[in-house]
Amino acid sequence: MAKELIWFLLVNPAAGGGMAIKKLPKIENALKNEGIKYLIAKTHHAGEANIIIQEAIIEGYRNFLIAGGDGTLNEVVNGIMSQTSAVPEEITIAQLPVGTGNDWRRTWNLPKTINECIALLKHGKRVLHDVGEINYTESLELKILWFINIAGIGFDAKVAYAANIQKEKGNSGLHVYLSELIKSLISFKEPEFAVSTDSKTLTFEGFTVLAGICRYAGNKMKLVPDADPQDRLLSVVLVKKLTKLKIIRNLPKLFSGKFIQLSEVSNFHCKEIIIKSNPPFFMQVDGESKGKSPVKIKVAEHQISVIVP
Repeated sequence: MAKELIWFLLVNPAAGGGMAIKKLPKIENALKNEGIKYLIAKTHHAGEANIIIQEAIIEGYRNFLIAGGDGTLNEVVNGIMSQTSAVPEEITIAQLPVGTGNDWRRTWNLPKTINECIALLKHGKRVLHDVGEINYTESLELKILWFINIAGIGFDAKVAYAANIQKEKGNSGLHVYLSELIKSLISFKEPEFAVSTDSKTLTFEGFTVLAGICRYAGNKMKLVPDADPQDRLLSVVLVKKLTKLKIIRNLPKLFSGKFIQLSEVSNFHCKEIIIKSNPPFFMQVDGESKGKSPVKIKVAEHQISVIVP
């Protein structure tokens, strides 16, 4: 059978605190029941998914089923966007709900069971999905990253950094994220931001700057509620300085997206945004801690095909 007709199943055994590897027999049974041909590969360390995907594309595979969380998905996207053997639009990805946060999936309202997700491979539709591109400098070297969900600089990145440390210790879930959020809030000092878009530059003492392709992050938080993964635009959310008491009072609005109604919050759409901060601040990319400001974020030239209901 031609490799482009086979689903390349990439499993991150560490995803979801071991959930991905525990559910592998169920995943394989569902694939067999649907009559779907597949090949399995497993990651063994962070960053390996990127390499595996690039090698698989060179070998001719074009359909990738990801048994991993948002971090694994981000590695896959970076592997697809950085290779030159096939245009990204020729590559199709689908993801199974075996991660910790599973935030990317929420924008598309993807099924929550393994069997339903596998059935989508045959009965769902393929659509083109925007990808964000980030340019930044690290140790005097220009670097490029891609993301499929949300990137941010400021408080959200500080919390992501702390939560990722806990994840490495085997602690994950919404309660861990909220705990790290409260602890980070106590010590957080707002940086001075300078944000330049297609048509304007804004300077302010701020809480966070978010650029979204999709809407959810931080384990069910609707942080970029107006994002559309197919409109070829970034959805940007700027949060100016708030009192810590006001932040705590409005925590429930992070889950509904209604926090953007606060007077300190503004949101808009653009093709490209440049974010500078004083001091340079952490960046989170699809929930993973990556580099620091200044950064340029834009909608990538190419899209990726995804399977949705």
